[in-house]
Amino acid sequence: MYQLCRETARTLGEVGFGIITGGGTGMMEAANKGAREASARSVGCNIELPFEQSSNDYIDVSIDFRYLIRAQDDVREVCRSL
Repeated sequence: MYQLCRETARTLGEVGFGIITGGGTGMMEAANKGAREASARSVGCNIELPFEQSSNDYIDVSIDFRYLIRAQDDVREVCRSL
């Protein structure tokens, strides 16, 4: 699944799409890595958690949120504007 996600994001990046994820590991990392390989914009939206995560290494732009609902609202607005 990791490889399929990476390839899909790379293909989308090659045709001009940017990729936005939660910025973490696993499938999110795969998508950001695929975007990076296609020289597409790679964005990670991180939720500030007391015990967790830093952004993966394949993010060009990291946006940090304190609350999950705020991140969801902002991503929804970006999608509507497209």
